[in-house]
Amino acid sequence: MAKIKTKSARVDLTVSAFILSAALNKPIVVIDGLPDAVKEMRRIGANVNQLTTLANMEKIKCIELCDVKEELVKVWQSLNSLTQITG
Repeated sequence: MAKIKTKSARVDLTVSAFILSAALNKPIVVIDGLPDAVKEMRRIGANVNQLTTLANMEKIKCIELCDVKEELVKVWQSLNSLTQITG
């Protein structure tokens, strides 16, 4: 039981969810560093949104923030697709 608890904690699942996923032959994927990458993407996105708001209020002048935002969306979608578990 200790081994199951350790493995479920490593993939950030409850023991019940871990056992259910294993019983249904669902893949359990661990991507090292993913939580940190997601946290950083959220921070960057928040900063871009703040800059966009200030630019729309004409408090600052920015060049092509739309392009930056589009690229961040693509990166976010890529990270998101890595975390999707199908089965």
